[in-house]
Amino acid sequence: EPNIRIEKVFRTEEGLGGVSCSSTGRVVVAVGKGSLYRYDDQGLSRLHPPSAFKYSKVKQIDSHIWLMGYKMLNSNSNSVETGESGIVLFSADRGATWEDRTPKQIRFFSDIDLRNNEGWLTGSDGSLFYSNDNGESWRDVAIPTKSHLYNIFFLDKRNIWIGGLNSTVLKYDID
Repeated sequence: EPNIRIEKVFRTEEGLGGVSCSSTGRVVVAVGKGSLYRYDDQGLSRLHPPSAFKYSKVKQIDSHIWLMGYKMLNSNSNSVETGESGIVLFSADRGATWEDRTPKQIRFFSDIDLRNNEGWLTGSDGSLFYSNDNGESWRDVAIPTKSHLYNIFFLDKRNIWIGGLNSTVLKYDID
């Protein structure tokens, strides 16, 4: 029987937004509004993406970090939240700098998967985007639902599965 033990405990008062682990052992954790941390062989360090957003998903693909979140829009000086605006950020340098790769304004983005320069991005209200240039640009993909799309699994060009609200399951392939 394996000896299972807790190696580290990190506590935060902020809500957890997402955790991503890479094959190199690097872990990136999004918490609260605008907080992002990296844990690797150097220890725990804070990253500094734009702080105006709440990050709900972080994903490491190859040596890159992708970060998805949203910003609540305020309609008056009482800070009444009336809507959302999603963002997709990309970092090629372990989180030192961030590039906005948002394809268009929607309420939120929820998942991304890229393989060999091709990939998919999902989001609110049936939003699905495709890229064939490693996320440099995105193209809208027409789909038969307006349900929020939450998860994507891109195994290969013939096996692309997307799941969402209202028991939505879509299967795609690339010709």
